[in-house]
Amino acid sequence: MVNPPAIEVRGLRKVFPHPEGDLEILKGLDLTVAPGEKVAIIGPSGVGKTTLLHILGGLEVPTEGRIYHFGEDIFSLSDEALSRFRNQHMGFVFQLHYLLPEFNTLENVMLPGLLAGLPREEARQRAENLLSQFGLSKRLFHRVTELSGGEKQRAAIARALLLNPRIVFADEPTGNLDDQNAEEMTEIFLHLNQKYATTLVVVTHNLRLAAKMDRILKLEGGKLREVSREKLLTLES
Repeated sequence: MVNPPAIEVRGLRKVFPHPEGDLEILKGLDLTVAPGEKVAIIGPSGVGKTTLLHILGGLEVPTEGRIYHFGEDIFSLSDEALSRFRNQHMGFVFQLHYLLPEFNTLENVMLPGLLAGLPREEARQRAENLLSQFGLSKRLFHRVTELSGGEKQRAAIARALLLNPRIVFADEPTGNLDDQNAEEMTEIFLHLNQKYATTLVVVTHNLRLAAKMDRILKLEGGKLREVSREKLLTLES
């Protein structure tokens, strides 16, 4: 039996109602992402990249269309079942780290595990291991305000990985970082994919990051089209 795609999208439409005329952002979009594939989604601001990512991750409901994760029609699930499925199989990294300032680094990374019902000691062990991998073993008990921008984003990635997701969605993960930290984030994503065969879908304006992905897709006119690395170089210049 052939394994299903990590992500399969059929006829995806997203329409935002407006008094002066509805705004159709996604226009019958189709997409297939293989297990373990790294995909970058690029395009100008305002074309709907973040909306698309949120829909792919089950955070926002499409107007029309079907989305399957490993053969599971995610929007056929109840809200509770979708939330559980998302927690078990997906990780999210955003441009803003969304770490909670009232908790230290270790507690922030443990949080998804505790919410999922993991024993506290197991959640702690997983969090410590991930933070150690990302060079944050000396920052476990530091508050968020004591971390650098790059450290905050590494902690956010560790949090996203705590439950061993099969798919990680990242929305402008290097958007608030300087060049050096952005390059470090890129290497972390590549390592993550190589070590765990995690499927990656990354929305980014960072063309260097996009160029490291297996496939580069540009969102324009409400649909996705593939962009070659050669074409990407002309966009960068």
